[in-house]
Amino acid sequence: MEKVLKNKIIQTFIEVEPERCKGCLLCVYECPEGVIDVSNKFNSKGWIYVEPLFNEKCTGCKKCAMVCPDLAIKVFLGQEVIAGPTD
Repeated sequence: MEKVLKNKIIQTFIEVEPERCKGCLLCVYECPEGVIDVSNKFNSKGWIYVEPLFNEKCTGCKKCAMVCPDLAIKVFLGQEVIAGPTD
């Protein structure tokens, strides 16, 4: 979702690291905007992982990153990481 901060438009979005995700779906159930869904792809460990299908709806609430037991989700405000691992 775009936010206007002091006359700047900032895009909020998430990224999922497929190799870290084991498909527990906690983020899918926690996301109030329905941004995340199960993909039809497998990672190298054989897990079906999740992916952001509707990133334009992301509000940056960070609930998905907070419930992810594998730290597979990063939440961005513009290009700045606001939740998730910073590697």
